[in-house]
Amino acid sequence: MTDADDQELRRLCEALEHLELVMGPDSAEREALRKAGFALNLCFIHGDRLKLERLYENPPLNEEERERLRSYGIDPDAENEAN
Repeated sequence: MTDADDQELRRLCEALEHLELVMGPDSAEREALRKAGFALNLCFIHGDRLKLERLYENPPLNEEERERLRSYGIDPDAENEAN
């Protein structure tokens, strides 16, 4: 992990810790937040930060969005020529 990765991971974990403080100790949201934090750590440790950033910037389309694109004559499975 690079120094930049380490700094970004620390920044994100601090934000998650801040959110955790305002949640009830047994809330489902707190459990989800803790699991998300663990997943985030694993992602960075395994060198998948870039993949995570790309998914964050361009989340996968749901079926309704895919159908809308098809109705406009756009194939959502076609390769993006801009990349």
